[in-house]
Amino acid sequence: MSNVFYGSRLKQVRELMGFTQTELAKKLEKTQAAIAKIESDFTKPSEDTIEKLSSLTGFQPPFFYAPPLDDYPLGSLFFRKRQSVSTKKTNEIHKWGLTIFEIFKRLLEDINPDIKTNISPFADKSPKLAARLLREAFGVSPEAPIKNLTKILETNGVFLFSIPVAYDRFDAFSLWTNNKKSPVIAILATEPVDRLRFSIAHELGHLALHQNTADLADKDSELKADLFASEFLLPEESISTVLRSNITLTSLIQLKPKWGVSIQALIKRAENLGIISKRKSQYMFTQLSKRGWRKKEPASETIPKEKPRLLAQLAEMRYGVPINFSKMAQDFSINAHLLKSIFNGYSCRQDSPNQSSGKVLQGEFGNQISMLRKDQIVS
Repeated sequence: MSNVFYGSRLKQVRELMGFTQTELAKKLEKTQAAIAKIESDFTKPSEDTIEKLSSLTGFQPPFFYAPPLDDYPLGSLFFRKRQSVSTKKTNEIHKWGLTIFEIFKRLLEDINPDIKTNISPFADKSPKLAARLLREAFGVSPEAPIKNLTKILETNGVFLFSIPVAYDRFDAFSLWTNNKKSPVIAILATEPVDRLRFSIAHELGHLALHQNTADLADKDSELKADLFASEFLLPEESISTVLRSNITLTSLIQLKPKWGVSIQALIKRAENLGIISKRKSQYMFTQLSKRGWRKKEPASETIPKEKPRLLAQLAEMRYGVPINFSKMAQDFSINAHLLKSIFNGYSCRQDSPNQSSGKVLQGEFGNQISMLRKDQIVS
């Protein structure tokens, strides 16, 4: 452990736990100004303050003395921050992602792979073409429904972070880290699955189309990401053969389990492809609202719940099955309850010993880290 207390570590833990400087100061019997000075590295906290901080947050002193990571940008959270998401909530969600990223990096040190991604920059391509090219790069059939989206992304070098925080304004965000070599999609605790799958595909669109922050500032960036997600999950050549001008909510309910998207996504896809008129689309959305289906659609339970697997698999390699969270929390100097809440969003072997059974698509990848194909690990 170094002799340097990093103020940015205090800020990371404070924002992750949802405290303002004033709120934390009150709990530590300090002033807001004192907390601000510590976070800015103008002053160092006393041993008594560090002890109180550790007791309050569950983060042990070595955490605050470890050099912080500096390559974890806001990514598509930048766009949300510019809209209606509060700065406090943005910072909280961002720090959850940062903390999970640190856990990933530490666990990956055991096997020391340099994971290659199959996402190429497509800023000069249309969303439709980019989606088709990425399906091809991922080894996915150009026309078939995608059954396990999270497994396909992890297998192709996308890091999936499961953040145990729910927020009604959005379900996911994305960013490039590690000198733009590592794509990340962070998933919030969101239900139902159909909505989350589209959100993940939307963020994949940002990764493919908007690698630079300036691209995210484009007023059309969200629309382009939606168009990408629609083509990626609902390829025009195949979905146009089953969507008809006389579609009804009942017929869309029947299509929903096969394609793994919401009724609302199917309506918008039909409208964007010119299969139905804007007027009919508006009418169908009105019917959804009258039935109370805008937030909770029928047949969502028919879509298997997907959980990312890689982080849990890495933890199992070092800490066994079931994961010894007490030992892991000690090694990482991190709050044990917080650590467990993170892994609730991942597919752990102890939750389902038979990884191929049940409604949850587990995505077991075999011995050690074999989910990373040999061509993805650079020696």
